[in-house]
Amino acid sequence: MNDMTAMTAQDDAPLQIELVDDMPAMKRLRPAWDALLRKDPDSGFYLSWDWMASLFEVHPGSWCVLCLRDPEDPRALCAVLPMRRRLYWSRSRRVFQAQLAAASRLGMGEYTGILCDPARERWAMAALGLALGQMDWSHFEIKYEPTGRRLRMLAAALPKAGFNVTWPPHRINGGKTNQLVVPQIELPDTMEAYYASLSANRRQKLTRARRQMEADPSIQSRLPTSETFHAMRDDVLALWRKRWEGDLSSARIEYLTGQYALFLDRVWNIGALYMPTLWQGEEMIGALSHVADRHSRRMTSVFGARRVGKEKLDIGRLQRGLAIEHAIDEGFRFYDLGHGDETYKYNFATSDRKLAYMEVTRRNMKAAHMIPPEYLGSAMRRLRRLIDREDIKGATAAAAQIEKALAAWQQSRG
Repeated sequence: MNDMTAMTAQDDAPLQIELVDDMPAMKRLRPAWDALLRKDPDSGFYLSWDWMASLFEVHPGSWCVLCLRDPEDPRALCAVLPMRRRLYWSRSRRVFQAQLAAASRLGMGEYTGILCDPARERWAMAALGLALGQMDWSHFEIKYEPTGRRLRMLAAALPKAGFNVTWPPHRINGGKTNQLVVPQIELPDTMEAYYASLSANRRQKLTRARRQMEADPSIQSRLPTSETFHAMRDDVLALWRKRWEGDLSSARIEYLTGQYALFLDRVWNIGALYMPTLWQGEEMIGALSHVADRHSRRMTSVFGARRVGKEKLDIGRLQRGLAIEHAIDEGFRFYDLGHGDETYKYNFATSDRKLAYMEVTRRNMKAAHMIPPEYLGSAMRRLRRLIDREDIKGATAAAAQIEKALAAWQQSRG
């Protein structure tokens, strides 16, 4: 843990900003972090201490957190910016670049951002922006941030002469799908009120799927228990794998299956997983995984799977309807249908949630290519791989950059 002193243009008082990058210090932050989460209406599960700690435990050396202390109570926090560290090797230019990004994406987090006391938001963003600008990095990005305004305040605190700020789009499927849009349902108090908000055609399709289930006693919805979770998780992933065979490469399927398994385990262990599964007899025919964020009262759909083939039963629509009804019954105020404005989601959604994406690059390329001390281990591992591949030019360039970084580090230590 490092202490930094920063000054803002609005306040002459010194600010206590800590850079936390080890688990003992992270654990000491928990009471203040939890208290700040309760204050922040724009926060949620993906900025919680539980979620971040579950990622940091298994990614040592790959994260850091900027923490702004409350000047009136040093035990309390005013703002927290969790970040992922990454050392990027450019093969074309043969240079290392230290990069920072939102830490939540270490574990496929649907949302990212900055935890902040809303009463001190502008002051806190200015302080964090100034501290961020004093750190060693070449590229910084936050994607899937829900407020937009906090990123604009953070960017405004960075010296314009030293940094270039952009707001790139994020589209997939040949540009057809905007990943910075989350179709959502602003949930009413009853399922009947939700039905009333839909067109007659959409309402009819939802109720028809429900009647199909009620007419067939072999079709049941089940939730995992502590005894059945791991078996159900494996069945869900097998169903998902079968759905995408032929559409995705085997390597991609293996990677995503592994990532989804880790995600489900983390959220289950935290106690925030809602994963209804649909069965026909003893065969699983569908499943939907969600993060049940009780702090923000938001149910977020993450991924699903269903049996492929000709079906009389509308599995997808039935699953979604049951999940929406559960969210209403449990008092949630929003139901997210996940990143991307695909047309089918508007069979259910009543509005959109817009997300922000900010990229910042350092203008001084000499400074941008300096390797900070905390990245030297990654640099040495990359150098070893370059040597093993007999990439002489790459290894020579990497070694020279590492040598400069070591010399600068030794000089800074006197």
